[in-house]
Amino acid sequence: MRNRKKRPFWLLTISFLSLAGLFYLAFSLSPSSQLSIFNFQFSIIILFFLLIFVFIFSLFSFLFKNTRRGLFLGLLAGSFLLLRLFSLTQIIFPLLLVFLYITLEFFFSKQK
Repeated sequence: MRNRKKRPFWLLTISFLSLAGLFYLAFSLSPSSQLSIFNFQFSIIILFFLLIFVFIFSLFSFLFKNTRRGLFLGLLAGSFLLLRLFSLTQIIFPLLLVFLYITLEFFFSKQK
Protein backbone atom coordinates (compact mmCIF):
# COMPACT_ATOMS: atom_id res chain seq x y z
CA MET A 1 0.00 0.00 0.00
CA ARG A 2 1.24 3.44 -0.89
CA ASN A 3 1.95 5.96 1.84
CA ARG A 4 -0.17 9.03 1.14
CA LYS A 5 1.00 12.52 1.93
CA LYS A 6 -1.40 14.54 4.02
CA ARG A 7 -2.35 18.00 2.95
CA PRO A 8 -1.15 20.56 5.48
CA PHE A 9 -4.15 22.49 6.73
CA TRP A 10 -2.06 25.51 7.70
CA LEU A 11 -1.42 26.23 4.00
CA LEU A 12 -5.15 26.56 3.41
CA THR A 13 -5.44 28.86 6.42
CA ILE A 14 -2.63 31.08 5.14
CA SER A 15 -4.29 31.10 1.73
CA PHE A 16 -7.60 32.34 3.10
CA LEU A 17 -5.91 34.94 5.30
CA SER A 18 -3.93 36.33 2.38
CA LEU A 19 -7.07 36.36 0.23
CA ALA A 20 -8.86 38.32 2.94
CA GLY A 21 -5.90 40.72 3.04
CA LEU A 22 -6.10 41.12 -0.73
CA PHE A 23 -9.80 41.94 -0.58
CA TYR A 24 -9.21 44.46 2.19
CA LEU A 25 -6.34 46.01 0.26
CA ALA A 26 -8.30 46.21 -2.99
CA PHE A 27 -11.49 47.66 -1.54
CA SER A 28 -10.21 50.02 1.13
CA LEU A 29 -6.94 51.52 -0.15
CA SER A 30 -6.05 53.34 -3.34
CA PRO A 31 -3.05 52.13 -5.39
CA SER A 32 -1.24 55.42 -4.85
CA SER A 33 -1.39 55.31 -1.05
CA GLN A 34 1.72 54.76 1.02
CA LEU A 35 2.42 52.36 3.88
CA SER A 36 4.76 53.59 6.58
CA ILE A 37 6.71 51.15 8.74
CA PHE A 38 9.49 52.41 11.04
CA ASN A 39 9.81 55.75 9.18
CA PHE A 40 10.04 54.01 5.81
CA GLN A 41 7.48 54.71 3.11
CA PHE A 42 6.40 51.79 0.94
CA SER A 43 3.93 51.68 -1.89
CA ILE A 44 0.83 49.55 -1.39
CA ILE A 45 1.65 47.79 -4.66
CA ILE A 46 4.55 45.98 -2.95
CA LEU A 47 2.15 44.61 -0.34
CA PHE A 48 -0.28 43.65 -3.12
CA PHE A 49 2.35 41.60 -4.94
CA LEU A 50 3.46 39.98 -1.70
CA LEU A 51 -0.11 38.99 -0.84
CA ILE A 52 -0.72 37.66 -4.36
CA PHE A 53 2.42 35.53 -4.12
CA VAL A 54 1.54 34.18 -0.66
CA PHE A 55 -2.03 33.41 -1.74
CA ILE A 56 -1.06 31.55 -4.90
CA PHE A 57 1.88 29.79 -3.24
CA SER A 58 -0.14 28.51 -0.30
CA LEU A 59 -3.24 27.58 -2.33
CA PHE A 60 -1.39 25.61 -4.98
CA SER A 61 0.95 24.04 -2.44
CA PHE A 62 -2.15 22.79 -0.66
CA LEU A 63 -3.86 21.60 -3.85
CA PHE A 64 -0.83 19.90 -5.40
CA LYS A 65 0.67 18.71 -2.07
CA ASN A 66 3.97 20.01 -3.41
CA THR A 67 5.56 23.25 -2.22
CA ARG A 68 7.93 23.42 -5.20
CA ARG A 69 5.06 23.66 -7.67
CA GLY A 70 3.28 26.17 -5.48
CA LEU A 71 6.42 28.28 -5.32
CA PHE A 72 6.90 28.16 -9.08
CA LEU A 73 3.26 29.05 -9.77
CA GLY A 74 3.40 31.91 -7.28
CA LEU A 75 6.53 33.26 -8.93
CA LEU A 76 4.97 32.80 -12.36
CA ALA A 77 1.84 34.76 -11.42
CA GLY A 78 3.81 37.49 -9.66
CA SER A 79 6.20 37.83 -12.60
CA PHE A 80 3.31 38.02 -15.04
CA LEU A 81 1.62 40.75 -13.00
CA LEU A 82 4.89 42.67 -12.73
CA LEU A 83 5.28 42.51 -16.50
CA ARG A 84 1.75 43.84 -16.87
CA LEU A 85 2.51 46.64 -14.41
CA PHE A 86 5.51 47.72 -16.49
CA SER A 87 3.39 47.55 -19.71
CA LEU A 88 5.32 44.65 -21.19
CA THR A 89 2.27 43.12 -22.83
CA GLN A 90 3.73 41.49 -25.92
CA ILE A 91 2.90 37.82 -26.35
CA ILE A 92 6.55 36.79 -26.08
CA PHE A 93 6.84 37.72 -22.38
CA PRO A 94 4.14 35.38 -21.03
CA LEU A 95 5.43 32.65 -23.33
CA LEU A 96 8.94 33.09 -21.97
CA LEU A 97 7.59 32.88 -18.43
CA VAL A 98 5.69 29.68 -19.19
CA PHE A 99 8.73 28.13 -20.87
CA LEU A 100 10.87 29.12 -17.89
CA TYR A 101 8.32 27.52 -15.55
CA ILE A 102 8.28 24.30 -17.57
CA THR A 103 12.08 24.22 -17.73
CA LEU A 104 12.43 24.73 -13.98
CA GLU A 105 9.81 22.07 -13.31
CA PHE A 106 11.63 19.53 -15.49
CA PHE A 107 14.99 20.45 -13.99
CA PHE A 108 13.89 20.07 -10.39
CA SER A 109 11.73 16.99 -11.01
CA LYS A 110 14.69 15.15 -12.60
CA GLN A 111 16.87 15.94 -9.56
CA LYS A 112 15.13 13.26 -7.44
